[in-house]
Amino acid sequence: MNTGKVNTEHFRIGDLELDTGTVRVHRGASVIELPKLSFDLLLCLARHAPNVVDTDTLMREVWGKVVVGEETVKQRVKLLRQALTDSSHDPKYIASIRGRGYRLIATVERQPAPGLRAAKTGRRRRVLLIVAIALIVVLGGGLLNRLDWVANQTASSGIAQDRAIRRIAVLPFDNLSRKQEDEYLADGITEDITTALAQVDGLGVIARTSAMHFKHSGSRVEDIARKLGVGTVLEGSVQRFGDDLRITVQMIDARTEEHYWAQSFDISLSSLPDLQVGIARRVAKSLEATMSMSGIEALQRSSTENPDAYDAYLKGRAFYRRWTRQDNESALAFYQQAIALDPEFALAHAGIANTFALRTTMFGAAEDWLEKSISQAELALSINPDLPEAHKALGLASFHRGHYQESLNHYLKAVELNPGYDEALFNIAEIYQLQGRWDEAIRYQLRDSDRAFGAERLSIYLRDMQFDEEAGELWNRVSTEIPISFFTEASLSLKYLLEGDFEKARIHSQRMKVSYPGEALSWQRASEIEQAAGRWDVAEDHADKAVELTTHSPSYPKLMLAHILLRRGEEQAGLKLIDEFERATLELINSGHEAWFQRWNMAYAEVLRGNTGEALRWYERAVDAGRRRYEWDEQEPAFAPLRNEPRFQAALERQRQYRRQMHERVAVIIKTMVAE
Repeated sequence: MNTGKVNTEHFRIGDLELDTGTVRVHRGASVIELPKLSFDLLLCLARHAPNVVDTDTLMREVWGKVVVGEETVKQRVKLLRQALTDSSHDPKYIASIRGRGYRLIATVERQPAPGLRAAKTGRRRRVLLIVAIALIVVLGGGLLNRLDWVANQTASSGIAQDRAIRRIAVLPFDNLSRKQEDEYLADGITEDITTALAQVDGLGVIARTSAMHFKHSGSRVEDIARKLGVGTVLEGSVQRFGDDLRITVQMIDARTEEHYWAQSFDISLSSLPDLQVGIARRVAKSLEATMSMSGIEALQRSSTENPDAYDAYLKGRAFYRRWTRQDNESALAFYQQAIALDPEFALAHAGIANTFALRTTMFGAAEDWLEKSISQAELALSINPDLPEAHKALGLASFHRGHYQESLNHYLKAVELNPGYDEALFNIAEIYQLQGRWDEAIRYQLRDSDRAFGAERLSIYLRDMQFDEEAGELWNRVSTEIPISFFTEASLSLKYLLEGDFEKARIHSQRMKVSYPGEALSWQRASEIEQAAGRWDVAEDHADKAVELTTHSPSYPKLMLAHILLRRGEEQAGLKLIDEFERATLELINSGHEAWFQRWNMAYAEVLRGNTGEALRWYERAVDAGRRRYEWDEQEPAFAPLRNEPRFQAALERQRQYRRQMHERVAVIIKTMVAE
């Protein structure tokens, strides 16, 4: 939504005044400071008043092409109400209409904007001036410099009205330093300029990962711009001389490949954060846009004036994103070095929080690291409350504990602050998938589909929704970057297992065992295939191996093994494993773990005990929590006693309905994506 100087609007909303010219909301003499999205949301509601505005309209008019869900709209309405001191229970301004959307209940009056007449007079004068200059030239005067001025003014006006030109990509900066290891610096500058540009109102900034896809590609600017759907490109280079840098930046009109401007800067490392904001300001001025002052202040609060601290932080961030245990240790060392040099460096504190969280969530370290992660994230937020990286770390901690909605809220906040934050987008999609909202998972994962891991995960989500052709095309695109993938092999082995093609399922299961022999799921999947095929002796061998490799509690492979023991008549041994499993599972559920699979596991355990009623109750809870894999449950050997139960059949039908509805929505998403 464009809230710039063009087509200025002025509304009176009860005792409020909204002015798009100043981008301010007043209550009497007081200014109510609203973030851009909150301002745009209020403006959208005012334009449609007194009508109800549905969430689809709000998403389209407020967020534009940025893909969000209903939860994001709900949270933004909540923030707007807080800023206006409004209440959802006793609303003064914004009312929620159940199942429909939102509307302004305060009286809304559209008024002439202050200074409108003066603005019109000014425009008439400018037109007369341009005509006069043109006449002078036609009648014989050269005055080329004046014509240049007129052309610049006209072009500037055109830029402001051209939406395409307000979509910009920051291409990966070239590293011209003698040392290849300075590549992290070029990448860091690229990312931080991208982040700074996100503070320019009305500017669509392409995500870092999308632009990084063209690193060293040698493609023409025009071709890159067309693929990214942008009208403006920023590119540059960095050359390092100790603590001094020479940075060259150029802003290019992608349609003509002509330069708006180009400039070299000789600066020290300590000046780099200020330069990045300065470049964003210059881009904003070129496109007649404005920068968010609160956004600039947030960037400055997050950064440091110590050049060595900033350099250490960039190194730490580069190591962190390699996603290995050893690189995580290196990242932590650099982040800690940055903090030692500047204890108030918020980004470095957030970096430490993320490395700590990853130790537990990815590398299986003790739960104590999560507490340390939370402390570091909260410390970072005490310095800068609007730090996306800190919110993302809190999201990781909540996710590991199974507090999915709390985790989702942290991730959504991170993406609100940085719409191109690929790591948070990836995690949001994962939570939606676990909550059974597979269409929302695909919607968000689409925003993180330029990097290989993001595209691979999207292919898996599409395969789950039976868009096999689209999933295959995506996987083919990235398979050269990921020659063998545990997640894709797990997805394909599951696909063929559910289709009853046990031979193909075994092929992919075998690849899991050979390439990832230390992963319990490799052997668990092999056991599941053999159970479905009726080869129980082989299934038991694989289940034993999975139990041996499982370190967490409760261990689902133990429950599988209990099923096999009970089938063989070893009731005492089987029930002992079930008792252990149920105690651990109930402890997690009672601690607030929201996952459907914990409830599904309880259904599995109870059906093995012969408690049909309890099994059905837990199974229904699993569906409520997000279970959508009805094909599995239709053929799961342990669920044979439930097959003819009406409640079980009703729960299966609910999942089919959810899947049909989601399939329809995803089909629309794909159709729209292809059309664009």
